[in-house]
Amino acid sequence: MAIQFEDLIIDRPLQGIFENSLGDIIGGVNQLQNVSIETTSETKDKTDAVGALIMRFFTSKSVEISAENAVFSTSLAALQFGQDREIASNSNKILMPRIFTINTDTIALTGTNKEYQLPDVPAGGVVHINGLTNTGVPDPNKKYKMNTAASETEFTLSEKKLTLPTDITGKIQIKYDREVESGIKLTQAADKFPKTCKFTLSVLVADPCDKETLRHAYIVFPSFQMSPDNTISLNTEDAQSFSGSAQKDYCGANGEMFTIYLSEDDIEEN
Repeated sequence: MAIQFEDLIIDRPLQGIFENSLGDIIGGVNQLQNVSIETTSETKDKTDAVGALIMRFFTSKSVEISAENAVFSTSLAALQFGQDREIASNSNKILMPRIFTINTDTIALTGTNKEYQLPDVPAGGVVHINGLTNTGVPDPNKKYKMNTAASETEFTLSEKKLTLPTDITGKIQIKYDREVESGIKLTQAADKFPKTCKFTLSVLVADPCDKETLRHAYIVFPSFQMSPDNTISLNTEDAQSFSGSAQKDYCGANGEMFTIYLSEDDIEEN
């Protein structure tokens, strides 16, 4: 006799998969928490002469999904931004900044100057060097200029080699742009918005009469649109929240918004 799955205990959501119209995976999250699926409706009421309700007609449904991912997911952020991640490679180098601080007092003299080897070749041969304030931030009033020869207040650059100013002491901040072959770029643009996709949630559940057996339940939203509204928190303890709407399968025969699937043989292996 087939299991009826009348009552279910929800253990936890496992992961969420986002797919495009071709079935290609365009993003995924596996640290889900606080997942909520809310269905609301619109109504049309008929009342009598004194305003008493005679009949209520339900005219439409709306389904909103909200959730959190315990860690920051770049693929989820790309879906929220409405733009794909740009992946750096040997054939697709991405220009990105590098900022770091060095202590010039620990650098030995090479002749009459101190020389420092940068980790990269600065793009366009441009480097910005500033002294630091007492609080450790760059001091705009202590800016060193680049020239063809080093002096008391000027430095030179040859490929990666910096020849520092002769009067430089203490800690300085170095900033420049460089080309990167391994990394990603995520852009939030004013005119880009999330596209509709397919969203599948995998959830672990158990039958109250068989609590030791965990099974996979799948909640499938054939037409899901991520909300572009999001907050990026830079605190360790915070989670990445996201939300979206399930859209009616307009071309489908039954107007599906989401479907829950549960099979007897889809058991979670220990």
